[in-house]
This record gives sequence, C-alpha cells and structure tokens, in this order.
Amino acid sequence: MDFYVVLTNIGTLFLLMIVGYLSGKTNIVNKNSTSDLSELLVNVTLPANIFVAMLQPYNPLLLTDSFVIAGITFVFLIACAFVSYHLTKFAGINDADRGVWIVASTFSNNAFMGYPIVYSIFGEDGLFIASMMGIAYSLLFFTLGAKMMCAGIEENDKLDIKKLLFSNITIATYIGFFFFITQIQLPEIIVNMFNLLGSITTPLAMFIIGLIISKSSNLKEMFDDPKLFILSSIRLLIMPLIVMLIMNILPFRSDSLVPSIMVVITAMPVASTTTILAEKYKGNTMLSAKIILITNLMCLITIPIICMLI
Repeated sequence: MDFYVVLTNIGTLFLLMIVGYLSGKTNIVNKNSTSDLSELLVNVTLPANIFVAMLQPYNPLLLTDSFVIAGITFVFLIACAFVSYHLTKFAGINDADRGVWIVASTFSNNAFMGYPIVYSIFGEDGLFIASMMGIAYSLLFFTLGAKMMCAGIEENDKLDIKKLLFSNITIATYIGFFFFITQIQLPEIIVNMFNLLGSITTPLAMFIIGLIISKSSNLKEMFDDPKLFILSSIRLLIMPLIVMLIMNILPFRSDSLVPSIMVVITAMPVASTTTILAEKYKGNTMLSAKIILITNLMCLITIPIICMLI
C-alpha cells in the first residue's frame, strides 16, 4: 500500500479541523453556528455528494460484487450496532453518551479516508465497489445510526424512522441508483453543480468538528478519558481482524475484491459525520469530537498494520 496516501489524507483531515478550531477560538466564526452548518451539510452538500458518486458507468460484474458487499455491510453494521447497544448498557455508559459510543463503535470513515486508500491499493474497480458499499453506510448511518444516537434521549424526542427513510440523504441515494441502473446521462452543467456542492462536504464536516472542539476551554481534556483509547483500539484493530477472519471463511471468487475492501474500510477511523449526527440529534458532540481526534491519530499506526495483513 502507499503509506503516503494514508499520511496525506490524515494530515488533510487535521488541517481542516485546525482551521475550524482556530476560526472558533478567534471568533471569526460563531461557535454556536455549528447547528446551522450541520443542517447545511446533512440536507444539502452530503446528498449532492452521494448522488454524484453514483453516476458510474454500468458494469455487471462490478454490480454483482457491489450487491454482495452492500448486503454484507448491512448485516455487519446492524450486528455491530446491536452488540454496541447492549455493551454500553453492560458497561454502565451514561444515557447522554450512549448514542455517541454506539455510533462511533459501528461506523467508520468510509468516504474521505476509505475511498482514497482503497483506490491506491485496488484501483478503479475497488473504488467502484467501495462507493456502492457506501450506499449501505449512508442508508444505515442516517437511519439506524440516527436512531442509535438517540438511545439515551427522552422518548418524546426520539426520531421517526419512517421520516429518515425519506430524508434528503436517502432520497439522493435512491435517485442516484436509478441513474446508475438506467445510465441516463444528465447535462454536464447539472453534474458539475452536484460535483461542486458535494465537494464542500468533507471540508465542511471537518471544519464543524474543529469548531466544536474550539468550545473546549482546555485542549488537554480531549485526551482525558482512558475508555476512549480502549474504544479506539477496538474500532481500529479488533474489528478489522474479526472482519478479516469472517471474510476468510465465506466463499468468494478468487478474484473478488470484496473481502479485502471490507477489511480496509472497517479499519478506518470513526466517521467524521458522527459529530454532525450528534449535533443534529442532541448527542454529546464533545465526546464524538474526542473519539474522532483520537482514532485519526491512532490510525497512522493501525491502518498500515491491517493493510499489510490482507
């Protein structure tokens, strides 16, 4: 694998977070604007990003692998959420923090971190399969993930899962898949518009995380909870190794990229949009920012280890 790709992408993430952090600390941007910025990301830029990512040339073999990896991803994420939900109860995690712990344990940063690394190892075919895997991630993150984020919230504040199935995120996924299957070509000006909107998503997400971190009066407190390092180790090492074992047991074609891509994506740090979800649905945003910061630091060591094992 190309370690430079890993280092460059992680470095970019941190620089974007630093810009958000400094903007908040110097009052260039109001720290209380995180909610409005999160709404912009979830309802406008991210749907555009998902839609345009699905405008791919049709390929039956890749489509087969894509359905396989999407199905495995659905089962895997639901199982992770189920186990995490009960483990947080057993571990005595307080209600205000449970949602963040569950989501962080379940979802990895498949898009910004995962896609470039998959591309550097497996090329365009691998990237296509990973992007189709992202459909399962997106659907479950903004449905099951949102529901789990509300695990400790009062019943009358909980989400209507039916509404989430028809959110801007999921609607963009449905429409994008339709265009992929039919291969209907949109005018270039429309595609360019969605490309530009979607390109805002990653920098905006990391900027918001930095802005949330800037609310902390002491940066050292970002590393003050030993449990977060345990969670990070499980997220970055234990889970990919378990997935690797399962993939070796399942019967795949000898040339299938599905097993390796599943392992690589699982080895990514916690999804940066965890903080966005926490902000939107009244979760503990500072806790999610801490987890993202720690996993992005630790993955400099863990990702090369996992990639050497596949």
